[in-house]
Amino acid sequence: MKQLGIIGCGRIGAPLIKAVQSGQAGEWSLLAVLTQTERELDGLVSLTDADSFFKNDFDLIIDAASPVSMSLYSERALSVANLWTVNAAALADNELFSLLEDLGRINGNRLRVLSGAIAGLDGLAAISVDEDAQVLATVDVAPSTEGRKTLFKGSVREGGKLFPESVNVAVATGLAGTGLDNVQIEVIQPDSGEDRNLSIEAKSQYGQLEVKAIPAVRPDKGIHMVAACLIAALRQEDEVIWVG
Repeated sequence: MKQLGIIGCGRIGAPLIKAVQSGQAGEWSLLAVLTQTERELDGLVSLTDADSFFKNDFDLIIDAASPVSMSLYSERALSVANLWTVNAAALADNELFSLLEDLGRINGNRLRVLSGAIAGLDGLAAISVDEDAQVLATVDVAPSTEGRKTLFKGSVREGGKLFPESVNVAVATGLAGTGLDNVQIEVIQPDSGEDRNLSIEAKSQYGQLEVKAIPAVRPDKGIHMVAACLIAALRQEDEVIWVG
């Protein structure tokens, strides 16, 4: 059975950990979890010391915490195992991106950025074979009572630096598309009562793509679209035939 390490036990990490421990995420053994404070996780006590965590012999480490944790631990994680993350916003830092790319080429481990709460990144990659493709990602942040308004419009790289906790999907879009400096992002603050939407619009000589997602997040019930994305990806690792 493959050995798994998880960083984070919040709204994303907690349902992911539960799925792995209950066997709902395929043939994976949860070896260790790294958290800020000690947690009892169905017989497994989380680690708060990063040195102790990275001493384990992992096949895969999943960063399910935050862009800050991705920035802090990604180099150590990729040094010892393959790494998956849903915190793509950390990779808007070109220095970190280059460091991880060079490290992976040297040691053979790979970093996978998962799509998280959006769909269609495979189609976007196909559209973006055309280097002149036009791509726009629109991300809603937490609503306010002041009415719907645009907070930012510009490159994904700049948006990732300004709204690191809110634009992981957009940075993943940039990486799948024509690059963080070419793909555009619009950050919207919706009015209270409106659904929070994520969308991608892309156009090139290969066609057009329009994707819209309204992800469900219900922490009290352990429901989070990004956690579901990770669970599905872990299941897929066991499949002989898969789609995507």
